[in-house]
Amino acid sequence: MNDATQPIPGPRYGPKTPLTAIRILRMLDKHEAGLSAQSLAHRCGISLAAAYRHADSLMHTGLIYKDDNKFIIDPRARLLTNAADHHGIDVVLKGFVRDSGRDIALATLHDGQLVLTHLHQSLESESLLAAVPSQAVHATAAGKALLAALPMTERRRLLAQNGMPRYTAKTATTPEALEERLRPDENGIWSAEGEFCEIGGCLAVLADTGRVYADCIAVTTSVRVVDLPHTRGQLTAQLHRTVVLLKPVLGPLLPPPAETIT
Repeated sequence: MNDATQPIPGPRYGPKTPLTAIRILRMLDKHEAGLSAQSLAHRCGISLAAAYRHADSLMHTGLIYKDDNKFIIDPRARLLTNAADHHGIDVVLKGFVRDSGRDIALATLHDGQLVLTHLHQSLESESLLAAVPSQAVHATAAGKALLAALPMTERRRLLAQNGMPRYTAKTATTPEALEERLRPDENGIWSAEGEFCEIGGCLAVLADTGRVYADCIAVTTSVRVVDLPHTRGQLTAQLHRTVVLLKPVLGPLLPPPAETIT
């Protein structure tokens, strides 16, 4: 029985970058007069406790300061608002498309729904990711990977909040049925076969995990179910290689030498 306070165990690949802290820095960079903890929590899609936790950490490193109950970014930290290199991310993902002939995207959860970003499609194959509904968290490989990184209580809360629509006869529509599908295979890969559409399958790997669901990122690709048996091995290797290449462009937030931000 899985401990309700712990995420489902499985291999973790890639960095543990503070992406929520990056979002907070970017938000403060846009609001020079500063923002309260409540405003940061609302704008960044995190809990108030998480907003305070990240803000305290950023104040401790001197990247932000507090004035009249508002957090304000230090001028020296503005260079760090581009810590996640979106151009670099696109270069890495385009390399996957070129080598595999498949689509690829990054996946996160926002308000419990699936959000795909940096979607790149191949001219050699149909992109099934482009048609994935935001509520199909329970019916996609990326959604399963992201849910598996959460404690059971948080998973159940998000599933109850957003529902578990049935897309095909293979869709898990109860939390109990889904739990059996949340463990990755021996290579750390999550999969979904005919669960969000009858012909569609997808694979995913965790690229980053954090303390709250807003910090988790998965890398995912799609493939027709009939093609999955003979492509799984190659796509598994390519997904893991992609995660390794993403490591420097997803972070880390803080550069080692202090003079970098002076």
